[in-house]
Amino acid sequence: MTFSRISAKELLTLMRFGIVGIGATLVHMGVAASLVHFNIAPVFVANLVAYLTAFLFAFTGHFVWTFQRGAPLKQAIWRYFVISASAFGVNNLVLLSLVESGLVSKVASVVIAAAIVPAISYVASRLWGFKDTSEPDAQPAQPTAPLFDKSEDTADAADLAPVNSGLHDRVMKHPSVCFWTFMALHLVIWTLVPTLFYRNLPLDVIELVTWGHEWQLGYFKHPPLPSWLLEGATMLFGSSAWPAYLLSQLSMIIAFWAIWRLGRAVLGAQAALLSVFLTSLIYFYNFPTPEFNHNVLQVPVWALMALCGWYALKHDKLWQWLALGLLTGFAVYIKYSMAILVVALLLFLLVEPSARQRLKSWGLWLAALLALLVAAPHLYWLIDSDFQSLSYMSARSAPLEGIVARLLGSLGFIGIQIGHHGALLLVLAIGGGLLPFWRKGISAGVFFPFAATLERRYLIWIALVPIALTILLSVVNGSEMRPMWAAPMFSFSALALLGSLKTAYFRERFRFMAIGWAGVYFGTLIVIASMGLFGSYVIKKPLRVDWPGAQIASHFASLWQSQQNQPLAYVGGDAWIGGNVSFYAATRPSLVHLEDWGKSPWAEPAQVRCKGVMILWQQKDGDEPHLPEAYAFDPQRIAASGIQLFQWKVKDKPFRIGWAMVPPDPSACQ
Repeated sequence: MTFSRISAKELLTLMRFGIVGIGATLVHMGVAASLVHFNIAPVFVANLVAYLTAFLFAFTGHFVWTFQRGAPLKQAIWRYFVISASAFGVNNLVLLSLVESGLVSKVASVVIAAAIVPAISYVASRLWGFKDTSEPDAQPAQPTAPLFDKSEDTADAADLAPVNSGLHDRVMKHPSVCFWTFMALHLVIWTLVPTLFYRNLPLDVIELVTWGHEWQLGYFKHPPLPSWLLEGATMLFGSSAWPAYLLSQLSMIIAFWAIWRLGRAVLGAQAALLSVFLTSLIYFYNFPTPEFNHNVLQVPVWALMALCGWYALKHDKLWQWLALGLLTGFAVYIKYSMAILVVALLLFLLVEPSARQRLKSWGLWLAALLALLVAAPHLYWLIDSDFQSLSYMSARSAPLEGIVARLLGSLGFIGIQIGHHGALLLVLAIGGGLLPFWRKGISAGVFFPFAATLERRYLIWIALVPIALTILLSVVNGSEMRPMWAAPMFSFSALALLGSLKTAYFRERFRFMAIGWAGVYFGTLIVIASMGLFGSYVIKKPLRVDWPGAQIASHFASLWQSQQNQPLAYVGGDAWIGGNVSFYAATRPSLVHLEDWGKSPWAEPAQVRCKGVMILWQQKDGDEPHLPEAYAFDPQRIAASGIQLFQWKVKDKPFRIGWAMVPPDPSACQ
């Protein structure tokens, strides 16, 4: 090996170590700072919990990716524990010194101490921790016997018979190149289209970013992770729209990657590629994705959990179980319905005889412990808030009285989900030649005995059982199901459908399915662009994505500054109008839910009175401002009020925003 190749390899290892180290440091900082900031644990206990979480994150990353299992697992884990424990000792010495000296705050002390750990562990890990020091003639450890045997129908493209020239044939020969090209194009195009054609961020994004600005462990509607990600993007890039659209499409391509990986393992590269294409036609994975929210973020985490569950069941490797546990812990911070996938995976362990042996694996129980450890801060918040977000979720589900109503509700839910798969089914049925009058010329057998292998049984299980559990839960407890709640559950429905078709069939029908896919895929982009350009004209009022949110925020922030001679700190109103001002105004004022102060616990009444608040609402009629009854303030505290007109595309129909200014009260600042 030449010196240049060695240098390149060392540089790559260093870069990987740095990325994992930064990730572990951020995990350590985030967990510790959150535990201290929210007074969940004393500073040293918080640091210990954060260290253990970061240790598991870092070891998994270094063992799997940085050093790529350079040493046996047992050797690597105890060595890395020694290295990390030593670094942790230094970390606590620094922490003790900073806390006792009082030079910085407790939160800052934790952050500074945590930053020292990666620097110490790098050299020791590189030279000793993950280095294989076993004897050259020693027999390598035998891997755990896999549960699954790849079927003869899962051949990769290289194993297939040569095909004729042509674009579709080249795609069939090089599915990996085609997949990564699609991933890059999807990320760029689906980020650019809403950025170019949407004037304003969608409702959910506006609401979530106003929550994220407050950095809470939970919010009255949902867990906090999507809000944190949006606020982090806003801190990095300012109040721009494109980071939110980018987050959505990063979520989608991560999910596509997980589908690709599982598809390659079960059905082969060509079927995996086609499954990714077809999945992008499902409603949840295209049209609503510009609106980054909990449903969108569920999709990649759901897909990754299913993928890690597959590998953990197949190989029983510790890092695979830990990855599954880490993802399960993160899932709690996204949406509680993610628990359905966990239940489905556990049921598979119980129902599938050859998988039951994994119940004895210590990796499974370590994964459960890690998931609980990661989820603990939010679970603490959930209990402390008297299950506020669960109460909201229950209120959103309309009760279904009687067994007939429940069954009809379930049938309606199933019908809507079939409709969401309409484009996929159309491409498979017509472009794929599954209809009898389209089968002419197909020489290969079409259908494969689906449950012939355990891999395929796992595939159909994760594709169908979660949605079946959701329907069963609705029938049992009599709660209405909202269609969007099923968004992540169809990550593998296209793959499951393709699992019933033979590989040779893909070679003969790929061209037709690709043409159908392209028409729907790019047609959806055209619809999204058209909605941004012409949607408001059609409905005769501004769409959410067509509001002049930045103009509204600038106007009222300037009005407050000119009359109160200080920056706007609080804006009162609903999640939409108040949220737009909170996001787009340069001072990023905090949103106060005046109709229910419990929805905005960050807004202490005394602090709001001290700094004042600009109250906003949409005035539908009348020439005088009418403060909504739910927002009622003492009239004597309102210094000024009015109605402001804002123009939109239909120039002769301006919309009106009512406003009332409650000035700061210095006496409340004591």
